[in-house]
Amino acid sequence: MRSCPGNVEKSLENFMYPDAFKFITQSCKNVAGFDGNTNTYAIPSLALKIGTTLQKCLKILISKGIETNNQDLQTRAEELSKLFEINWTDDVSSNALRTLHEAKQNSQKELLPLANDVKVMSEYLRHEEETHANTLQESASDCEKRQAWHKLS
Repeated sequence: MRSCPGNVEKSLENFMYPDAFKFITQSCKNVAGFDGNTNTYAIPSLALKIGTTLQKCLKILISKGIETNNQDLQTRAEELSKLFEINWTDDVSSNALRTLHEAKQNSQKELLPLANDVKVMSEYLRHEEETHANTLQESASDCEKRQAWHKLS
């Protein structure tokens, strides 16, 4: 919010008005890298954290308004808090959560083995089977037979 012209010197409290809600959501989207074409975020967790932090700030402002008997501060913080409850999910967090879910789904793709890997494994298993089957037929000792049976199983 400070990155906008004329806002460099302002504190967060200066932006906590109900009529600034759209500006707050747009600022959050900009910081978190929202792409309006795909409705996805570059940093979706940041958008969620900003929302949580702003709601905590509003609770602090409500508390400050009550403590200082500043009805104006308390009222505007409560009204902005209601706007957050009603609109934040639709405007910000739903797309952020969807982006996180899609990223999680894409990262969990199961890789299949290559055909060459399957061929090498099959040849190895065939070779091991032949070796231990021959050991069973040619071996005289019970110990060697047990080891061959164990390897075949």
